[in-house]
Amino acid sequence: MPILSRATLDPARRCATDAYYGITVGPDGKIWFSENGTGKMASITTNGTVTEYSTSMTGYGIRFIMMGPDRNIWVAMISGYLGKFVL
Repeated sequence: MPILSRATLDPARRCATDAYYGITVGPDGKIWFSENGTGKMASITTNGTVTEYSTSMTGYGIRFIMMGPDRNIWVAMISGYLGKFVL
């Protein structure tokens, strides 16, 4: 399988809980993922720019994410809740 791009890991941007969960491509072309335990969502562009977003979901354990038909990011949490991250 060919490598399409390479990521440079930056230890300073490491998730405090070492728990990245869920990954999806958003309608904006960015790759979106959750930082479990921090209540944060993050996106990364194809050129490697990472942006973190605080949410009100701290402590709920964001696990799985996907782009919904409404073109927003939907999350399923280990606590049993569902959430919508409006883009």
